[in-house]
Amino acid sequence: MKAIRNITPIAVWLVAIITVLAAGKPSPARFATLAPSVVHANEGPCSVASLKGTYGWQGEGTILAQLDSLPPPPAVFGQVGIATFDGKGNFSASSTQNFGGAAVPATETGTYEVNSDCTAAWTVQTSLGLVVHDAVVVTDSGQGFITTETDSFAVVNRRGQKLGN
Repeated sequence: MKAIRNITPIAVWLVAIITVLAAGKPSPARFATLAPSVVHANEGPCSVASLKGTYGWQGEGTILAQLDSLPPPPAVFGQVGIATFDGKGNFSASSTQNFGGAAVPATETGTYEVNSDCTAAWTVQTSLGLVVHDAVVVTDSGQGFITTETDSFAVVNRRGQKLGN
């Protein structure tokens, strides 16, 4: 029994070494799937008209600062809603927002700008009294968007997908 205990670690090491030797030198292509994905905003040309119509969207992240009558930070945040963009730089939305377990309905109105390389920015005024700013990338020729909030009180990422045609 003692001999088996002594052989087992050696056998494990030998199998590991043989596996590495048999696999050969690792190539960069083998590790390509491990690299983080990068958003390239080069689908352009885009314009403010690229965001037009109704989109379903969701967001999630963390609230870092105390916001009036909401749970103390850090608070997990989630939201889901419907937004309508007019293709001229204005939008409105309705959503359910969850601040650390406190779910509240909200409405939002805002303005947005879209650059020719499909990067964008928007400013949102919420019915909860918050003003929110996001950096945005318009995706799939205006069929979707991804964002990250740029305000210091929250780390929130959002995704939206156009509904219907």
